Amino acid sequence: MTRPQISSSFIQGFDQLLQEKGVSPGSFYRQAQLPPFRANSQEKLLPFHQELRLFEMAAKYFSQPEICLDLARRQDVFAMGPVTRSLLRDCSVKEALQLVQENLHLSVDSVSLRLDVNEDTAILSIHSADPSLQNNPFMQDHGLALLCIIMRTLCGIKWKPRSVFFQHPEHSDLKAYHDFFGAPLAFNHALTGIVFNASWLNGLAKVDEIQLMWADQPAPVNAEQNLPAHTRGVIAVLLSEDACNIENLADQLHMSKRTLQRRLQENETSFKDLVNCVRSEQALTYLRNRHYSLGDVAAMLGYSQLSAFSRSFKRWHQQSPQTWRKAHMH
Repeated sequence: MTRPQISSSFIQGFDQLLQEKGVSPGSFYRQAQLPPFRANSQEKLLPFHQELRLFEMAAKYFSQPEICLDLARRQDVFAMGPVTRSLLRDCSVKEALQLVQENLHLSVDSVSLRLDVNEDTAILSIHSADPSLQNNPFMQDHGLALLCIIMRTLCGIKWKPRSVFFQHPEHSDLKAYHDFFGAPLAFNHALTGIVFNASWLNGLAKVDEIQLMWADQPAPVNAEQNLPAHTRGVIAVLLSEDACNIENLADQLHMSKRTLQRRLQENETSFKDLVNCVRSEQALTYLRNRHYSLGDVAAMLGYSQLSAFSRSFKRWHQQSPQTWRKAHMH
C-alpha cells in the first residue's frame, strides 16, 4: 500500500530555521532520506512519514520538542500548498473552511478536517485513519499551528482560539505553546483541535488580504517559464470543484481569457494540454488510494462517465486504470 504523501510547501521555511540555528539543512534531508533542499521546490509531493522524521530529528538535535511551532512562525497560509488556492474567492469564513476540508486531499493524503458547531462554540479538529499520523506529536503541533494561521488569515489578527487540544503528552516547558496559541492548552486529550467562538464563522473571509499575500509571493526566476506549473495547481482545484473551464481559470489567475491563451501559447502549451496533464497526474494519486472506486476517480477528475475516463487513462498510460491499479497496489 502506498504511504501517504504531503506537499513540500508544508516545510517551506525549514531551511531558514536550520540556517538561523547555524546548521546546514542538507544533512537533515539526507538522514530523513529526502533529496537536499526539497523544501525549496514548488509544490512537489514527498512522503509524509519522512517529513515527520525530519521534524523529529531537528527536535532531538536542538532539544526543542516544539520545533514545529518555531517553523510555523516562519510560514503563512500558503504553506498549505495547493489547497490555499481554494480560499481566493468571496465567501464566509465557514464556507472557506468547508472549501479547505473538501480540497485538503490536494495537499496531503490520509488527513481530514472536521468542523463541529454547537450553539456558540466551534471545534476544528484534525483526523487521520493512519494511527502513526494521528498519534504523531509533530503532525499534531504543526497541523494545529497551521489551522490557527488559516483562521487568523480568514478572520484577521483579532481572532484567537478559546482553547487548544493535543492528543500527545504535555512537555515540561510549555512557554512556546502559550506564546504561539495564546489560549488554554489541554494535552492527552481525545481530540487534536482548536475551539473558538462560532460567531467568527459568519463573517466574510478576508479574501482581499489573501489576494495581496498571493501577489506578494516571491516570483519565480522566470515567471513565464513557470506559468504552466502555476496554472496546473489552479486547474487541480477547479477540477475538484467541477468548475474547470478556461474562463474560471483566467479569473483565478487575474487575467483575461485572451491573455491567458496567449501566454500559454508562448509557453508552447494550452488549456486542454494542461488539464490533461493534471488529470493524468491526479489519476495516479487517486488510484493508489484503495478507498476510491474507479467511478469516484472519474468523477473527481471531472468525467461524467467512467468509460470516458478509462479511454483517457489508456491514452496517457497505455493501459487501463484497472490494470494500472492492480500493478501498483500492494
